[in-house]
Amino acid sequence: MKKNIKVLITAAGSTNGVNVIKALKDQKELFFSIIAADTNPLATGFHMVDKYYVVPKVDALEFIPTILKICKKEKIEIIIPTFSDEFTIFAKNKEIFDKQAIKMAISSYETYLMTENKIKTSEYFQKWEIPSPKLYTEEEIKSKKIKFPVIIKPIKASGSKGVTKINNWEELNFFKNYLKKSIIQEYVKGDEYTIDGLCDLKGKMIAASPRIRLETKGGLAVKSITVKNSLMVGFTKKIVENFKIIGPFNVQCFKNKNDIKFIEVNTRFPSGGLPLTVKAGLNIPLILIQLLLGEKIKKSKIKTDIVITRYWDSIILKKENNHYKLIL
Repeated sequence: MKKNIKVLITAAGSTNGVNVIKALKDQKELFFSIIAADTNPLATGFHMVDKYYVVPKVDALEFIPTILKICKKEKIEIIIPTFSDEFTIFAKNKEIFDKQAIKMAISSYETYLMTENKIKTSEYFQKWEIPSPKLYTEEEIKSKKIKFPVIIKPIKASGSKGVTKINNWEELNFFKNYLKKSIIQEYVKGDEYTIDGLCDLKGKMIAASPRIRLETKGGLAVKSITVKNSLMVGFTKKIVENFKIIGPFNVQCFKNKNDIKFIEVNTRFPSGGLPLTVKAGLNIPLILIQLLLGEKIKKSKIKTDIVITRYWDSIILKKENNHYKLIL
């Protein structure tokens, strides 16, 4: 078995960055040297890894050249991007990394454009006969052919940020003016689910683990429980394979009795659910690395009725000569 694999985790201060680092450090199947990168010198993940680097923001011209310099210096073999805004940048520049023999499990640029756009996602759901809420057209809105309540959400957003329930025309007119680029959808009731999983390097789904989002705060699930639902997993497989997703994903839906409606697909690690999914038996970051190393993937035994309840935690640092040292 290959030893001392050099892995670079980006956005190490984000929720996903920290979750990915923990998932890799907690496993015992492979040995890693984990290098972290973030734009903030106070990134939490810096103090969980072997070495770290402060890098420019993802939209800066220096971002990709800086990442390449780190890879060359540290002899990085694998990069795991964890922040949504990074994916399109890495997808655009994947060939550059390929030429340096640096591996990533990342979807195509076109896939990110499709899944980031809520209108396109809804249109593809309809095309592929995926049950989903009705998307109201501008003509229907102008002619007032809307049944309240409805949901308004930004065309491009992460999680449930900006998602608002609208009960009447007065509220709709206000929020349409407030959210210039938005969509109006049918309001659906029921329990909210997220299906976490990953696809292989050819876009075929490897595994998926559904969970009920029992409580959310700011779009992040703070209490969830894993469940078994073959119908949800079947629809999820159809969604992610049609979108040709490579690597991690999470798909969201609502279930009311036997009625399921899918609302969103994200081509990234599940911010609120990754620790739960890992504990339930599906270590997505580890499997990604095994895929990139060409190893045979074992079938994951995913446990149901595993619960996560989140809380705030902290690490304390001391500033010394413009550096921050972890106080143990």
